[in-house]
Amino acid sequence: MAYILKIDGTTIENCSMKIPDIQAVIGGYFQIVNAKDGQIIIINENGKLESLPINQKATELYQYGKYDPIVGDVIICNQSELNNKE
Repeated sequence: MAYILKIDGTTIENCSMKIPDIQAVIGGYFQIVNAKDGQIIIINENGKLESLPINQKATELYQYGKYDPIVGDVIICNQSELNNKE
């Protein structure tokens, strides 16, 4: 089930996977990266350039989080949820 993981660590369940809704949550263009557990993380493509704050929980889930922090609010989902967007 897709959910939003906010920078303060709170979550919002059952988020929409429509592209305009994803962009609204992320705050612009998005990029897809892999989580350690096989899920995907949808992040703001320009988040670091925009100096968004680090999302500590998302960084811990990210497969390269030890070397590359995730910033801003993100969406966590399974690949199948992304493929079946409305």
